[in-house]
Order: sequence, then C-alpha cells, then structure tokens
Amino acid sequence: MLKNMAIGLSLANLCFLRVWSEMLTYTRAYTYWMKVPPTPAELAAAIFDVILLGCFLGLGVHFLRGRFGEGAMKWVRRLFLVSLVIPINAIRAVVSQAVPDWDFLRSGMLLVLGSKGTMVVLAALAATGFTAILLWDRPLSRGVCVILLMLSPFVPIVMLQAAWASAKYDASAFRDETPAPLLAVKPDARRVIWIIFDEMDQRLSFIDRDPSLQLPELDRFRSESLYAAHAQPPGPETPVSMPGYIVGRMVRQSYPSSANRLWLSYTGNGFVPWDQQSNIFQKVRGAGFNSAIVGWYHAYCRVIGKDVSSCQWWPLAMQYNSFGGVAASQSTPETVRAAMPNVARSVVETNLFSPFGQSLPTLAHIRTYQAMLARAEQVVVDRNFQFALIHLPVPHAPHTYNRETGEFSRKNSPVSAYVDSLALVDRTLGELRSKMEAAGVWDSTTVLVSSDHCYRVSEVLDGKWDSRIPFLLKLAGRTGGQTLDQEFNTIISGELLLAILKGEVQTAQEAANWIKDHSALKS
Repeated sequence: MLKNMAIGLSLANLCFLRVWSEMLTYTRAYTYWMKVPPTPAELAAAIFDVILLGCFLGLGVHFLRGRFGEGAMKWVRRLFLVSLVIPINAIRAVVSQAVPDWDFLRSGMLLVLGSKGTMVVLAALAATGFTAILLWDRPLSRGVCVILLMLSPFVPIVMLQAAWASAKYDASAFRDETPAPLLAVKPDARRVIWIIFDEMDQRLSFIDRDPSLQLPELDRFRSESLYAAHAQPPGPETPVSMPGYIVGRMVRQSYPSSANRLWLSYTGNGFVPWDQQSNIFQKVRGAGFNSAIVGWYHAYCRVIGKDVSSCQWWPLAMQYNSFGGVAASQSTPETVRAAMPNVARSVVETNLFSPFGQSLPTLAHIRTYQAMLARAEQVVVDRNFQFALIHLPVPHAPHTYNRETGEFSRKNSPVSAYVDSLALVDRTLGELRSKMEAAGVWDSTTVLVSSDHCYRVSEVLDGKWDSRIPFLLKLAGRTGGQTLDQEFNTIISGELLLAILKGEVQTAQEAANWIKDHSALKS
C-alpha cells in the first residue's frame, strides 16, 4: 500500500508541475507582469489538491487490486497510462516557457502548421500513444511506476517549499505608486482621449474585412476622423510598443528586472530604466493638464504612476492568476476552499483551451475587459482629466465575444474568433461614445483610436499578413472625415496629442500637416 501511495502522490505532484513552476519558481524579473505574487490561499490549495489526488490514486489502485484481482488491472494500467497526458502537458508547458527555442510546443506549432495541421499532428500523436498503450500496457506501466517512485522524494520537498513561500508572503513590492495630485484646470480646457485596442489589425478591420462582419461604430467614427491608411506600429508586440508610445521613441528591446522596473533599449545596445525616461504624461502635466491611465498588460501604475493623476492597470490573464473562477469578481480567491477546485481544474486546461468550455484565463480575461470598460467609461467623461490613455485588452486573445448573440460565450477559438473580437472593439467604441455623448463631452473631446501592433497570427486566419494598424483621429468640434495616404509610424501619437491639447493643432488638415512634418522616426 505504501508503494501505491508513493506512486500516487508522485503522479499527482507531477500533474501539478506547471502550477508549482508558476507559483514557486518565478524569477524576480517575472514579477513585473504580476499584479501580486501567488497568495497563501492558492499555495495551500495546491498542497491540499496534490495530497487529495495522490491519496485517491494510491488508495484507488490498492482497493481495485484487492477487490477485483489482477484480471481488472489491465484496464487500470491502461487508464493509468492514459492519465499521463496530464503530467506530459504540464511538462510541455514548463519546458516551452523555460526554453524560448522550444516555442513550437506552444503557439509556434499553430503558426507553422495552422489550426488544421496542428490538429493532424496531435491526432497522430494520440493514435500512436493509444496503440502503444493497448500493446504494451504492462511494461510501460512498470517503467512509469519506477520513474514515479524515483521522483517521489520531490513531493515533501515541494510541499515544504510551498509552505515556506506562504509563510514569507510579502506583496509590498507590488504596490502602485501614489498618483500626482490634481491640478486646477479651467472648466473649458481641451480634452484628449487616446484609445489603444491591443492587436487591432488595420487590414482585417478596414481593408480585408470579413464580409459577414459589420462594424458600424468604427465606420461612423472613420467618417468623422482623419483616417490614416498606412500607419505603422511602434513595434511588433506590446512589451516594446506601449513603452515606445509613452516615451515617444522607438524601443527595440525591453526586459523587466523587478516588479517596478522595465529596461528599454532604443538602439539594441545599452538599456535604460523606463521610469527614468521623459514621457508624455510628464509633458502633459508640465503643460498644466491632468492625465489618467486605464492600462492592461504593463505595470503602468508601479512604473509611471507618479506622473499621472489617476492610474489603474490589469495584468494579462494567465493560468497562475486566474484562480478566481467563474463567479469571482477578482482573479485572486480569498480562501483555500475557494481556490482548491480551480487550482485543480487548471491542470487539465491551457490558457486558451479547456474541456469545460471557457478556460479559467478566458473567464479572467472577460472579467478584466468588463472591469476596464467600467473604469474607462468613468475616465472618458471625467472633466478632471484632460489627457487619458486607455489601453484595452481587445481584440487580443483569448477571444470570448460572440457577435451573433452579443454574449461572452466563445470558447476554444484561439484564431478564428478574432473576427468576433473586432466586433467587440466596435461595440466598445460605441459604448464609450454613448457615455461621452450622454455627458455632453463627445463633441468637445479629441479622440484617437489606434493599436500597438497588428494581428500577429493573421496568416493562420486568412493566409495574409500586414503590419499596418488603425489610426483614426477625431478632432474636437470637427465632423468631416479625411484620409491620409502617407505612411508614417504612430510613435509620434503622443506628441501629436500634446500639440492638440495645447491648441497648436485644431483641424484634420492641420493634424495631417503636423504628421507629415514629424514623420521621421525617433530612434
């Protein structure tokens, strides 16, 4: 019996390998992307889940062997071998995260082979595995049991490590900076709202739009705006694009070193701390205006929170920070009891896929979007803020919105539902506009709608790729649309909006001329 218990606990511990890796082995640098570290409740939940699963497996095998004898053990062995798909998936997740060259174990395979090709490969691997299990269940199970017994000493080691992490839990390094006090501003001061829809693609939104996709709010907004047909992003991904926007310079590389420190390189040689760089919010405040951030992904409020009068940010939903579950209003559960079922559930899910439908990160992504939209609706109508950056997590995956029903019911659709997420962008813009119109600030506010980078896996979606992003600038008090055909990089967006805020640019033609005069890239 002791042997069965040791094997059961070792297997359970291996099933939770990804969970343990995320909770116990994250680096100091990775804390930049975390809102808070794994909590004592989550750590305790993982401990209890491993113990319960290990005891169930060990006692279950002991009971079945005693009750039914060796005749039934063939099917027990086969079921045992099939269950190894869970720890194998955990190993895949850990290795692909730790070794960049092994990205094909994650999204890399999808990019190279496409959705159908990936499914064919997975089906072939599954067929090979099932065949091996049917033919060689006894030697395979014996070999696996030997390996699990050899790994069993790691069970108490991991438990002690988790208990120690819980005992020394400290989230003080994760506190946001204190915002700057509000400045006194004239009631009729100009206002600018800068909306960044993460991974919104120009081609798929306007040029090669899906024939079944209707975007009435975006089309209406375009008809009133300076529409740039050839706008290029500051970078290929959010880690460099958003800091680039804020400092107003092309960022080539970025890397974090702590919860509140991100290093930037403008040339690829030499790095400087983001928080010590001149940024658009400092310039806005220096001009006598108040600013606000509603941000996603980056730890804005821990890095540059002192430069704005209001700041809130939300992290990218991942498995380790999504244990709040379906009903929770936040991602971090407060009790062990609340965390246990979702910590256990996460071992059979990935960030995007789940046998239960929507994965826990997908549900967390929905909560994040809803919370951010609610805060954005407050900021865009608040006259205390003359400059606001709103970086929203759509149409970025996971894609949760169903444009046919208007509900957040999409599941297990990592690529094809991007079209639905564009519909959510349209709905979001419409809701923000409606709030501003009701508050009487829409006509008097300049609004820029843009993105940080194009849709990176668009080739998987429709076989095409285009680096361009949307750039639609609606000037306060102006309703006529205009198209700008010149190619330029949107890195100049912050400086343009500051010029508008100061009254130096007031019409679409003046904005187009300003862009032409300032289109040289800032390196």
